[in-house]
Amino acid sequence: MSKKRIALIIVVCSIFLFVGITLSIRFVAFREADGKIVFNKASSNADSRIYITSAMGFPTTPLSAKGEWDVDAILSPDGTKIAFECQIPDVRLCIMNSDGAHRVRVPQAGNRVMFPNWSQDSQKITFESGGIFVVDVDGSSLIQLTKSNDRYAYWESIWSPDGRKIAYVVIDGDNWEIYTMNSDGTEQTNVTNHSAGEHSPVWSPDGEYIFFVSDRSGDDEIYRMKYDGSNIINLTNSSETDDELGSISPDGKKIVFSVHDHNLPPHEIDVFVMNIDGSGRERLTETPGYDSKPVWGPNGKHIAFISGRKGDWAVYIMQANGKFQTRISYGLAAQGVSWQP
Repeated sequence: MSKKRIALIIVVCSIFLFVGITLSIRFVAFREADGKIVFNKASSNADSRIYITSAMGFPTTPLSAKGEWDVDAILSPDGTKIAFECQIPDVRLCIMNSDGAHRVRVPQAGNRVMFPNWSQDSQKITFESGGIFVVDVDGSSLIQLTKSNDRYAYWESIWSPDGRKIAYVVIDGDNWEIYTMNSDGTEQTNVTNHSAGEHSPVWSPDGEYIFFVSDRSGDDEIYRMKYDGSNIINLTNSSETDDELGSISPDGKKIVFSVHDHNLPPHEIDVFVMNIDGSGRERLTETPGYDSKPVWGPNGKHIAFISGRKGDWAVYIMQANGKFQTRISYGLAAQGVSWQP
């Protein structure tokens, strides 16, 4: 046997060995990481497609046709449906099954559709389009919950766990406030009522608290308050960093969030975790560059996030302690992650 042939055999065997070891490590690290992961990838200004995959990273299936512009994809809590913004031929809220079938375009014209979000029973969707709207899962019964007002912008509507309340952001010039209302649009209440900028509301799993981001202390910090706006507490309380809220663990005990140190370049962002009272702050990622947009997996043992550590934005997952950080998307620029059972 020639030396070239032997060298080729060695190279091929080495590749198979490397792949086998990699898959074995991934299986051991993430064998309990169940559910579906959805994200969108943009290849150009005229093409953004939604993809679905598992925590193992395969199979990865495109759910949008080439040439579509589908963004802000979010899985329903039961994992059966996806709500997203579709922009071709015009801007709409779209809904489809998690396998890409039965795509429905909600007949909402006018302003851009943004921030779709699901009720916890997976039966209704709120979104922003010059006001907060709600629609049934089949695209019917469209109702506007807040009045249209050229002075205001509305963002980030989030359902309470019991479906009775919706938290959302009202922007009036430079003033950003968090409001709550009943799910039928009644009792719209400013619960932050502060001259600073407040945004990114997230409910605790028991519905007793709302977590949010505010710059009332001079930089972006994560706060917690009772659902009625009382007992506001600064959880991060760090003048050296800007902290951006990710999500609350399914058991309600932990917060995953991203942090930018003021002493580092703007693109240097890492993922941290802490207890819901602000104690036990722990850094999970330490690679140069961008690690952000973290979300908990359904069982609370894993975290997905977007990273630019390899020069392009991709979806990564890791164990909740930061170990086994593993890339699960390839090619193009991944944006946003939604992970449900």
